[in-house]
Amino acid sequence: MLKKHFSVVVIPRKTKNVKKIRVPVILFGVFGILLIGLFSGLVYIMIDYFNLRSELAILDEKEQIRIQQEKKIDEYDKHFRDMQLHFNHLTSLNNKLKSMVITSMNTDKKSKIDKMDASAREEMFEVARKSSVLEVIATDALEADSDIVFERKQRSENLVRFFKAGRNPFARIPSGLPINGYLVNEFGLHTDPYTGQVRAQNGIDIASRLDLPIIAPADGIVVETRQEEIYGKVLVIDHGNGFKTVYGHIADFEVAVGDLVEKGNVVAQVGNTGRITGPRLYYEVRFNEVPQNPVKYLQN
Repeated sequence: MLKKHFSVVVIPRKTKNVKKIRVPVILFGVFGILLIGLFSGLVYIMIDYFNLRSELAILDEKEQIRIQQEKKIDEYDKHFRDMQLHFNHLTSLNNKLKSMVITSMNTDKKSKIDKMDASAREEMFEVARKSSVLEVIATDALEADSDIVFERKQRSENLVRFFKAGRNPFARIPSGLPINGYLVNEFGLHTDPYTGQVRAQNGIDIASRLDLPIIAPADGIVVETRQEEIYGKVLVIDHGNGFKTVYGHIADFEVAVGDLVEKGNVVAQVGNTGRITGPRLYYEVRFNEVPQNPVKYLQN
């Protein structure tokens, strides 16, 4: 027959009284089960801890691989953008050369017609000279024709020289302010100070002192100078690769159409032409004829 309890005898040192304690068997069973459970829990926690450490090591290794892959993607993206920039440059050069070839063909055709009609023209001018009529007009017409041919030839040579130059293509991307001043009108919508109407502002207005030199923000070639009602005297520089810069409210031009300019060259002077209330510069950046916010290109 199984015992229902155990007797525990306690014998003190200083006293003669012996204490006898009865402990039920079931209590020993519960205590044993608790010990086994505690030990099992500790074993489970240790196994789970080592598993977590192993998984963290694997995650860390994957994170390092992800960082390396992102670096490679950034490098590939940079190479792609560089290749795209060079491709745009070649496309622009191809279009310019096509235009030059067409212009050259038209010039050659015109020169051939002029040679065929040379004798007839000489007879007409001889008659005019004998009658003392149109002598000055004939001379001026010949000089004007030669000036036009020379100007076209000079522009073509400048275009070829500009695109054949071995300079860094990034030197043709506008960067920095063309003048020192204060930004008074930002890119976006703008209220006309004369009419009060809201209109699109494709560039920025920089207030400055009168006749301050305007600096080219990148290498390029002058393609247009004109007069407008709103922006007054306007200058346009083509930098290649799809980039153009536009300058308005100019006082005087320091360059002419067809001139090559390098970054830092003076191209004009600040004025107050057009519809403005004081001296300032209207500055616009275009990429593939789409206006861009010039603030993005202000960092040198």
